[in-house]
Amino acid sequence: MVKPDPRVILKEHNIPITIQRVKILEYLIRTNEHPTADQIYSEISDEAILSFATIYNTLHLFTKAGIVNELHIDKDKTHYDIVRKPHDHFLCRECQKIYDIYDLPIQPLTNDTIDGHSIERVHIYFYGICRECLKKNKK
Repeated sequence: MVKPDPRVILKEHNIPITIQRVKILEYLIRTNEHPTADQIYSEISDEAILSFATIYNTLHLFTKAGIVNELHIDKDKTHYDIVRKPHDHFLCRECQKIYDIYDLPIQPLTNDTIDGHSIERVHIYFYGICRECLKKNKK
């Protein structure tokens, strides 16, 4: 699968291109994790001149533009996820890993309103024990 070009994404969203924005977006595109701002900083601070403020401000900008989603699945930290195919998330209470959940067997909304409220997006968080931890616990 071809990875999206960060510069193209920034242009499509009318966001000025800077090396810091490109590096942050490249990292979010290539990772299979759901990193926090601190994790992003730790992973890419050697690649470009970055401060924590730059990371937070850029993530806020990307969230407002619809490039990334903020995940509030963990009560202590905000995680970030590049916007791809719509999906939900599962947090394992044992290992704290966040999994992407696609194609839920839940009936989709048939219209964009519920009780007169305009629905812009729906996100579901699941909590439990992941299959890897279940295997470990059986041993």
